[in-house]
Amino acid sequence: MRVKVFVVSVLAFFAIVGSASAFVWHLSVSTARHESERLMRAVCEEEAECTGWAAARCTRISESRVDCVGAWWSPGYSIEEEEQCYLTLHWGVNYHGVVALKNRGPLKCFVEGS
Repeated sequence: MRVKVFVVSVLAFFAIVGSASAFVWHLSVSTARHESERLMRAVCEEEAECTGWAAARCTRISESRVDCVGAWWSPGYSIEEEEQCYLTLHWGVNYHGVVALKNRGPLKCFVEGS
């Protein structure tokens, strides 16, 4: 009887530990920021008139999700104007532990003049 109780206890322990450690993916803010910088650089390289890009503030939403703000700018309609576009990037970790862009917010552009 004691052996059965011991075996059941050990199996229950491993079942609990196995399910508790099933989700071990942690997304660091620095990783999300680095991926945002890489994406903004690629967007700027594809835009013919892009004059600069930035990956701004990143905020932790949950253990596996970080939201970052990316931006790029280009010349506006005149010499004194500059068009700026902002995009919120929702970074997460997929089931395989790979950092992936889960979603993005709406693109917001405006022209700033002097």
